[in-house]
Amino acid sequence: MTSHYLSGVVKNSFEMVFEAVGKAFGNVYINKFGEAGESRVGLVLGEEFFLRVSSDVAVLIVLKELSPDETNIEVISCAGGTGIGSISYAAHKAYVHEVRDFLTTSGFQIDSEKEIPHFERCTTPPAGVKFFLKKCPYCDREIPIASEECQYCGTKQPEYEKP
Repeated sequence: MTSHYLSGVVKNSFEMVFEAVGKAFGNVYINKFGEAGESRVGLVLGEEFFLRVSSDVAVLIVLKELSPDETNIEVISCAGGTGIGSISYAAHKAYVHEVRDFLTTSGFQIDSEKEIPHFERCTTPPAGVKFFLKKCPYCDREIPIASEECQYCGTKQPEYEKP
């Protein structure tokens, strides 16, 4: 199973962003939590068949109201693969980009984008926790200790040995 992650801030109201991505991608599940005037959260779960992997690819969109005209968005996709090694042929990345491209072509502006290819569990450790991190020997940036490759420069990392 391969995943891809993208986050950013959409320069529009929570309600407008939720409505747009919900209609376009919420074919499995869609729900929002909180009342108007509160910081609301929305979840959109979608699934699409990708011929290149002969399987469905899932996308989870998490929205959080930051202000009346800003909405935080996180998009995570997962794709199984085909053949030996479960190769996803970048279907997971394509689905995340489909969400981003849909928003931009619909007139939404996305700022402060962050993208993590090959997103894995524990990619982001709890705030303030440093012992889950190591420095990439190539670019010298901090990355999760169990990473197989650097999320910034793509360098393959030495094999991690659990203590």
